[in-house]
Amino acid sequence: MIPDDFTRAFAFAFGDQNAEALAELLAEDGTAQTLTGIWAEGRDEARAAFAAEATGIFARARLVTGKGSMLPLSPDYCLLRQRFVVTGALEETGQEMPRFGAMLVALLQSDGLNWRAVSLTFTMVSCPLIGRLRLLVGAPNDERRSRRGVSRRLPQQRPRRIARGIGHSI
Repeated sequence: MIPDDFTRAFAFAFGDQNAEALAELLAEDGTAQTLTGIWAEGRDEARAAFAAEATGIFARARLVTGKGSMLPLSPDYCLLRQRFVVTGALEETGQEMPRFGAMLVALLQSDGLNWRAVSLTFTMVSCPLIGRLRLLVGAPNDERRSRRGVSRRLPQQRPRRIARGIGHSI
């Protein structure tokens, strides 16, 4: 496989919900962050992460390829950036979610025969229901769910200011 084939192989494997094929795109000790935010180190963890997504939210999902670029860094490394549109993702109710944009960024390394991802990040770019997707995946620690079920950021504590020349906080 040449670097140009990586995007096509990723899109086909994702659309087929083939966790094994997705994991094989990684180097043996490569890392991956999946679209739902699962962090995986090594092929085995990546395989499990992709399998979990394939039986849940992305059970019927497909990728539509958008703009992409490949930046050669050396004869054995290149940086891949590829935009996709994700269609067919499912809400927890089983209804199909509106399509949304996603970005694949991967540092590829040649192993002599194939190019594999040393580091792969697949993240959401835009989604009309971004709060709902976060609920399906789980909100980070600094977020909480409101009564309507949409994630919201907790207010950050404001830094205290010291009044000039007075010596006490405002």
